[in-house]
Amino acid sequence: MTGTSYRRSAELAGIVGPYDGFAQNAEPHTRVMRKHQAANDAVRTVHSMDIAVHREATKQWAQNLEVGTTNGWRNAQASVLAPTGCLTADTLVTTDRGLVRLGELGDVWGDRWQDLDAQVSTDEGPRQATKFFVNGEEPTRRIVTKGGYTIQGTLAHRIKVVDPETGAWEWKRMADVTADDLVPDAARHDGRRAAPGAAAGAGPGLLHR
Repeated sequence: MTGTSYRRSAELAGIVGPYDGFAQNAEPHTRVMRKHQAANDAVRTVHSMDIAVHREATKQWAQNLEVGTTNGWRNAQASVLAPTGCLTADTLVTTDRGLVRLGELGDVWGDRWQDLDAQVSTDEGPRQATKFFVNGEEPTRRIVTKGGYTIQGTLAHRIKVVDPETGAWEWKRMADVTADDLVPDAARHDGRRAAPGAAAGAGPGLLHR
């Protein structure tokens, strides 16, 4: 994402010019871009999804330097926030306060980031949640298992599904879940086949540490 942002900044500089003071900072700025590229090149992937993301990141950093060396950059710095996936406010969450709806842990109409002090259950055991995140209005997808259980979240939200070959639990985005996927049910310690549908709504989420 950062490489793409800087590449776009370099393209913009070709239209309206680089940021004020770039001429004096051209060499160190370019050197920092090369350090970013080198750090990306040093990344070692461990999963097929990582390989695809790393391949695209490598391409973006290369294009960024190719364009930026000619045009400079419009922005001296770039900050990016990765898109997060969220569930709808009526989602039930197991916490140290008992089984509560996600919307009860924070104010869905409040600030985007809200402090939170709660233990939540995960497949790796209880974890401390430190922030309540309000994603705002965004398209969601509703997954209904054949057993009648429902989960609804944004398209980027990930849930665990069972790999049919290894039996291992692996992450999958809501947008990519199919009717053939087996969704683990923590309460029953088994899985349920998914029957995906579509919906729209807002999604809050939790940030773990």
